[in-house]
Amino acid sequence: MNKISLAVSVATLAAASFSANAWWANPQAPCLTDEQKQAMAEQHRQQMEQFAAHQARWAQRLPSPPVAGQPSAIPGFPAFPEAPAFGQMPEMPAFPGAPAFGQMPEMPAFPGAPAFGQMPEMPAFP
Repeated sequence: MNKISLAVSVATLAAASFSANAWWANPQAPCLTDEQKQAMAEQHRQQMEQFAAHQARWAQRLPSPPVAGQPSAIPGFPAFPEAPAFGQMPEMPAFPGAPAFGQMPEMPAFPGAPAFGQMPEMPAFP
């Protein structure tokens, strides 16, 4: 009985393996002739030339990158500022229409709140 169940298990596993391989395996590509390889290479070269021409057309449409001290290529955009020296912080530009920043207002006192750094008293439990 043990040999029969082993043989049936092996046969079932082999059938499942062959079935999965037939279903999921990558089909073998047919071999290409030299003429087909040359045609594919020529097609690939043409596609690469078209892609390079497309990139060149897009590069002409884009504005040039900003250069310090020169006016911007984008209309209405300010000139790129000079970079500060190493270790120096740049000054913040003025934003028109922005409110002026002043001192922080005093926080209102809450009745019964302890002073900063002091522990509150525990209420008495009846």
